[in-house]
Amino acid sequence: MSMSLKRSVVNLSGQDSTSREQVLFWLKKLGTVTVQDLIDRMDVTGVAIRRYLTELQEEGHIVTKVQRHQVGRPTHYYQLTDSAFELYPRQYDELATELFDELEALYGETGVALFFEQRSTKLKRRYEDTVTGETLEDRLEALVRVQNEQGYMANVHPNADGSFSFEEKNCPIAKVACRYGHACRCELQLFRSLLQVQVERTACMAEGGSVCSYHIMQDS
Repeated sequence: MSMSLKRSVVNLSGQDSTSREQVLFWLKKLGTVTVQDLIDRMDVTGVAIRRYLTELQEEGHIVTKVQRHQVGRPTHYYQLTDSAFELYPRQYDELATELFDELEALYGETGVALFFEQRSTKLKRRYEDTVTGETLEDRLEALVRVQNEQGYMANVHPNADGSFSFEEKNCPIAKVACRYGHACRCELQLFRSLLQVQVERTACMAEGGSVCSYHIMQDS
């Protein structure tokens, strides 16, 4: 892999990111941003941010929408284009999809399902000592950290009724998940096992959603 290609892939862990990666991170995280949004979140000057945005626009990775006001200067809003999503980690999903196709050809859908069941069990063993805490909120915050280390751009927030909404803005195995629903069912089962509460999926990128989201309820 060339150095230029390495620099073009976004580090979604939030650690040791270049300024360009941080711009791409917040574009993905927020959906639509202004220069001021980025200034508020990055230790970078407005001049530098505008330079990165100009580069990304010239490369076809973002588009600009201008909102004019009766008084004052217009506001420029920036959004990612479809081509930009190739800059985000996908964990070699083209190769993975081919491997799953071969697995299905050899062992049928049962073989694919068995693989994901075993993967879910393995992930539970890996994370059960990490996703801990006295309260559900503590466990959810730990789960956010675990998922973000894998590039899912996860966040959680409480609802007025005491439940929580858990959201992932990126799917590192998107192509596999779109082809094999077992991947999404595996994640749902993993969350239920780790959190030990009722978890329901409310949106799924593999089914056309803009995010993967879950409604998580406290034990009654």
